[in-house]
Amino acid sequence: IKSNASKGNSKNIKKIGLVLLLLITIYYTLGYFLSMTIQETFQKRDCDTVITLVNKLEKFYSPYYSPYLDPATKNKKECNAYISADAYWKNNTWDKAYEGYVVYADKYPEGLFIEAVKKNEAKSLYFWGQELENNNEYQNAINSYIVLTEKYSESPESLLASNAIPQTYLDWGIALEAEGNLNEAAENFDLVLEKDNNSQCRDNHLHHS
Repeated sequence: IKSNASKGNSKNIKKIGLVLLLLITIYYTLGYFLSMTIQETFQKRDCDTVITLVNKLEKFYSPYYSPYLDPATKNKKECNAYISADAYWKNNTWDKAYEGYVVYADKYPEGLFIEAVKKNEAKSLYFWGQELENNNEYQNAINSYIVLTEKYSESPESLLASNAIPQTYLDWGIALEAEGNLNEAAENFDLVLEKDNNSQCRDNHLHHS
């Protein structure tokens, strides 16, 4: 009787072992296919879905036992870096957008979104310069334009920034003149000719000389 009971227990243990092995296999197979789906979705640049799927993967799978979790988490981090910068861009918060794009480009120089990031880096810096000038922060605007012409010389915005520099000196000079700061205004008007590549700006300078 004891022998039969022992054999029965042994069979039950084997069955339980096989069931557990099957469940573990299904568990990791599902994780694997989910990770493959994340990779495909990432290549489609669908970051919102990537983040949702990775959150599920991280919730149910341990990084210590799931080798496919690491690349998925990296995809999520890259998406977050891009989405963060892009959200500022869409909100016209040019300084934060520029900083976010720079962070992305530094961390992911061969990233999936690097081409768009490089273009938007230059654009956001130019728009930031315009915003600074509109707020009468002339020196900061000029500094932004100078960085743009030096760091992004191949971008279309580089030429715009080159033309904006003398115009900003002119606007600054006019503002100083209106405040009665004639010497500082004259210095800025002189800088217009030094920096100017734009005939219209030069004509405006002569009008105020």
